[in-house]
Amino acid sequence: MAEQSPTKSATHKIGEFGLVPKFLGYRAREDNTTLPVGTLISPSRNVVTNTSGRIAHVRGYELDGSAASTLGLSSDSGILSNFDFINFKGDERNLRCGLMTVAGNDGKLQYRYQTSDGVVHWVDLKTGLSNVRLSYTDYWDNTNLVKDVLWVDGTNYVYNWNGAVTTFASATATTLTKEGTKTWAQEGFAQTGTRSVVINGVAATYTGGENTTTLTGLSVDFSASTVGDIIHQEVVTVALSAMTSILATFEPTVIGCGRRNQVYLGSSKSNNLYISKVNDYTNYAFTSPTRVVGEGALIPLDAPPVKFIAQENRTDALSMDMYISEGLSTWAIIRATLSSDLTKEQLEHIRLKTGPLLGARSERLCSKMKNEIIYIGNDNVANFMGYHSYQYVPSIVDFSFSIVEDMNSYDMTDGSIYYHKNYVFLSVPLHGIVRIYNMTDQSNQYTSFSREEEDVTKQPWYWEAPVTYPVSGFYVVDGELYGHSFVASESYKLFSSGSFNGQDIETNATFSYDDKGDRTQSKGSDEIWVEGYIKQNTVLNVTVSGDLDAFVTSQTKQIDGADPEIVAFGGGSGGLGKVPLGSQSLGGSDTQTDDLPAWFHVAKTYNQVPFYLESVSFESRGVDLNYELLTFGTNARYTPEGNNAITQ
Repeated sequence: MAEQSPTKSATHKIGEFGLVPKFLGYRAREDNTTLPVGTLISPSRNVVTNTSGRIAHVRGYELDGSAASTLGLSSDSGILSNFDFINFKGDERNLRCGLMTVAGNDGKLQYRYQTSDGVVHWVDLKTGLSNVRLSYTDYWDNTNLVKDVLWVDGTNYVYNWNGAVTTFASATATTLTKEGTKTWAQEGFAQTGTRSVVINGVAATYTGGENTTTLTGLSVDFSASTVGDIIHQEVVTVALSAMTSILATFEPTVIGCGRRNQVYLGSSKSNNLYISKVNDYTNYAFTSPTRVVGEGALIPLDAPPVKFIAQENRTDALSMDMYISEGLSTWAIIRATLSSDLTKEQLEHIRLKTGPLLGARSERLCSKMKNEIIYIGNDNVANFMGYHSYQYVPSIVDFSFSIVEDMNSYDMTDGSIYYHKNYVFLSVPLHGIVRIYNMTDQSNQYTSFSREEEDVTKQPWYWEAPVTYPVSGFYVVDGELYGHSFVASESYKLFSSGSFNGQDIETNATFSYDDKGDRTQSKGSDEIWVEGYIKQNTVLNVTVSGDLDAFVTSQTKQIDGADPEIVAFGGGSGGLGKVPLGSQSLGGSDTQTDDLPAWFHVAKTYNQVPFYLESVSFESRGVDLNYELLTFGTNARYTPEGNNAITQ
């Protein structure tokens, strides 16, 4: 039943309410009493500013595939590394690695595959892993003309998978027929060397038939398999001892691929950087003293590498495109200089201008967006890095300064950073949250030759309040954002549901303290105006608090989405944000459409208590709830006592 308010006479004048004109995102830097009105502060959570400028209830997440068989960090590692791989056919192969129990040797690397019936499967690619924090890179196989994903795990091996997947049709003792009309080769299955396929964890070599739909010379009888069973190419494992000119005992923990399809290998236990020959990740040989173009290389770094990330490639005689984060503080590039006859090439390790703790905190906390590298430094600062204002020296720009207090409090272990559709997503898994940097307003882009878009202080960009998603990493399927769980080995579609995988969503939108233009005089209010959109099953608690801490006085009222006196049922209009995140907006209800819920407006009354500073907060908790705030404000006015109560 709707809450009953005392009757009041219509004697208020136009403009009596001091309404918040615009929402300004979330900040955790300045004192909460000096921020502009409309700024979110702690303990705000699970609300976002959608593209229409309204504060909205965040959408939840739902399982992508099956649920984990074990729950909790004590029994399940969660997903601790992942990689989005697109093969030569354009097929998405989302990899995730985790599923390790306290045994410490049963981790799994899996890939996502959706069968024709719409069911999502996470298929085992490698099992029995003792390290699930892997490093990955794309690589072009110039022999088989397919794209591969390579990865390392801190052992003396490099692993290679071409992403080829199909489904079972039939088999005999020595043949295997796939579903569909494409040949095995057209699906990307290997045609040279020792090659094998895997069905339900069983591997079998084959000797021919790749240019048909039936493989021949199978070493295992798969005739008992079921139609539709998933088949994939087996991973190729190459020992460093079988490679050329690389130390057999080297233990690579980080891998990358450079401008000419040359693979970079580094180790957390060594300052050595190995660079492969062009188009051959197994060959690191080079001519000394003068290196020939296309050969491998061995370069000593200042500290063990943390991340290799390809960036600009200049087209003149000086080419550099591999950025390297080394140790705690160093960034460097590898510069290639061609000889005058274009047959020789010198590779140099060039240190960039950085400072203490400005190196990437981990490989997963360093990624790319548009023109920039984005990363979290060892000082817990979020940075853009790239060439700015047409200069030839890359710059590092802090874009987390507005939430510095929060950033300094975070343990970033196993976190990751990811760019998607003008948002930067930062997972902080040990705190169970995701931070979102909203860059959807591009109105200041390219406003002048000086490129003001490089100065984040001049951009209308901001951080959202924390969202309590328990994810360690992100991936994209068909343009939609997904996340891998940190607390259980399962994955989710994000911003897609009315719950947190069936659990309540608890929201809080707390706004900075407002002094109403004079913090030295006593004020009072007894009425608050709230306007927005609300779903019929939603009850929204609105609290008006005066002053801080021990002086706090608060009044809480409820806005009932089922109250016909304040809610305009049946009048929903407009989409839930014109430019949603993926095809969904960050906020909104779990409904069949993206339409707004019903519009409401209400003036809630309460007992007046004097205050000097006033804060308003909104809270809700439940499943399938939805609300969006358009504006709010109290009827605050001066009280007769001024500041006599605290004058000494």
